[in-house]
Amino acid sequence: MLLRRVMGHVKDQNWLAVGIDFLIVVSGVFIGLQVSEWNDNRNSREAYQLARERLVAESEANLDAVDAFLAGKETTLPLVRSSIDVLRRCAAAPEDLVRFEAGLNIIRGTPTLRLRHSAIESLTSNEAFLAQQSETERNRLDELRRRLTQAQDTLNWLETWPFDSPIEDHPAIGFGDLTQSENMPGIADRRLTLSVPLAEACQDQRLAKHFYLWERVALFQSIRAGQVKTWMEANISMMSTG
Repeated sequence: MLLRRVMGHVKDQNWLAVGIDFLIVVSGVFIGLQVSEWNDNRNSREAYQLARERLVAESEANLDAVDAFLAGKETTLPLVRSSIDVLRRCAAAPEDLVRFEAGLNIIRGTPTLRLRHSAIESLTSNEAFLAQQSETERNRLDELRRRLTQAQDTLNWLETWPFDSPIEDHPAIGFGDLTQSENMPGIADRRLTLSVPLAEACQDQRLAKHFYLWERVALFQSIRAGQVKTWMEANISMMSTG
């Protein structure tokens, strides 16, 4: 309809009307583009705010995971150290065997901490998000991502370290009857047992080294987890004030 009107003005050589129609068209296009840009900016800001909120939630979830992980180490580490004490003292009483085998079954593995990282990856790789960050915030988030990546790599390596020489391969270690797994409900498992007298086992330094290795790995894991906790707490604090 507007085009028909413009053509009529041109035919009548009503240049003032043509100019007015032209201004109406240009103004409409300009206003439309401005509204579209405003909507895009608003949507981008809202998306960025949601991304920041996801990072806070992710950090809180990682904190919960770290606390559970450290609590597990606080439970298992004393039991393994009790087994080490039995070996070092060459104790041979029945209760000493119970203490030794409790730690023996713990050192079968070194479960690691699994960190969530999708939110931090999004904030440090999405170009639209990066454009809304100050240089200080961009550097801080990138440093957090780098630290978490390195921490996870270290934790993954520590988890596999003892499996280079599993305790099950030691000739003094045997297997008991199938029993209900404490860690996996509904799953039957065989507990490790000592197949030689404690008085003989305590003379075997190769056996003792399995316990020392697990203790060392557990300590390294706890140190790394503690670092992650510090970073997560700092990030939550920064996100809540930034």
